[in-house]
Formats: sequence, structure tokens, C-alpha cells
Amino acid sequence: MHPDLVLRFVRLGLVEPVAGTQREPLFARDAAPQLARAVRLRRDFGMDYAGAVLAGELLARIDRLERRLARYEQIGLRSNSPSRPSYTGGAGGTSVQRPRTRK
Repeated sequence: MHPDLVLRFVRLGLVEPVAGTQREPLFARDAAPQLARAVRLRRDFGMDYAGAVLAGELLARIDRLERRLARYEQIGLRSNSPSRPSYTGGAGGTSVQRPRTRK
């Protein structure tokens, strides 16, 4: 990826250098997949840079939420509790996990 393109994504807030200099910044390991996703969104869907950044951030958030949901579902499958909802605290509120019905 061209360095000017990386700097454009830095200005848009997609990635932040973690070390290095302004001329030669160093990025975290997870920066490469974020940059690649933004470039694919731009190329494949004709998005502008800001739109590609926003879409990439939203897709990453969806991925995190799906992983979190999978963990909650695994916990629910392991518990032998009766079919009552379990209440779990979260940041900024309370969430309810409903028991899964078996077919």
C-alpha cells in the first residue's frame, strides 16, 4: 500500500501510529487488516475514503458483537439452569439473555 494512502487513513482516524516518527510511523499488528478492508471497500463498492473508513469500523464492530454473542451462547448451552432468562450487566445498561429453545 502506498505510504500516502496510509497517511490519508491516519488523517481519517482509521489507524493510529503506535511508535516511530512522523516520517516513518509504526502501526499495531491489527492496522494491516483494517487498512486492507478499507481499500477493498473503496475498490469493490466505489466508496469514498471516509465512507470506507466508516463501513470498515462498522464491520469490525459487527465482528466483535458476533464473537461476544457466540461466547454468551456457549455459556448458555453449558448451564443447566431452568428456562429463565439470565441477567448480565454490561457497560451502560443491563442485557437479558433469553434461553435457547431446543428442537
